[in-house]
Amino acid sequence: MRFMASVVWLALFGAVIGLAACGDDGGGGGDSDSDSDSDSDSDSDSDSDSDSDSDTDADAGTDTDTDADTDTDTDTGTDTGTEVTVDITPTTGSLVDGVDDPDWETKGYRLTAVSDTHIVGLEWWIDQPSSGWIAARLYDGSADLIASGTQTWGSDVEQWYRSDMDAPLVAGQTYTLVFYNSVPNSAIFDYKDYPSEPFSVGGWFTGLYSRSGSGDDYPSSTNYWAPFMRVIVLE
Repeated sequence: MRFMASVVWLALFGAVIGLAACGDDGGGGGDSDSDSDSDSDSDSDSDSDSDSDSDTDADAGTDTDTDADTDTDTDTGTDTGTEVTVDITPTTGSLVDGVDDPDWETKGYRLTAVSDTHIVGLEWWIDQPSSGWIAARLYDGSADLIASGTQTWGSDVEQWYRSDMDAPLVAGQTYTLVFYNSVPNSAIFDYKDYPSEPFSVGGWFTGLYSRSGSGDDYPSSTNYWAPFMRVIVLE
């Protein structure tokens, strides 16, 4: 009986030890699942942060491009009008071609504006040597200089030489529009000899007279050698 009791006690003790071991293994499995869930949450947070950064960058890029395009389109130039060439050479008189020099330093025309006009240049058909230049001058009715054009150097070729000028003319006002030539005795120009004066030019100018003068000054003399000249106006 003692032997049997000992065997039963040993069997019971072994069963208790086995149950305790199984309980420890189950607890370890629970910790492993908890760690896995935590890693999964961390990955989810990382994905969320990545999406948020991506959206933010995309929006910033869109805003920048839109602002740049808007600024570029806003900075535009303004229309300054269309240039019109008005020939103020008289249609009457005898043509003298390629024979004489201008002699006078200043040559051009006295005229009255028919309407408000804006001059942007004056041209002269002349064979101008490369050693000299010409420049437009505009005087008002009181013989005061009110505008000067750019200097244009000769090229030893007979052609239209232009001097740029920025000057408004008022309707009904009289002006004298001329060229100053730095080497008048070295140039050769075509002209109309003894034209009928005064004459008019379309709906632009009336009361035109050919004028000449010495030096770079107001031309006070009436001259019957009328040069070939054109006025460039804005319309």
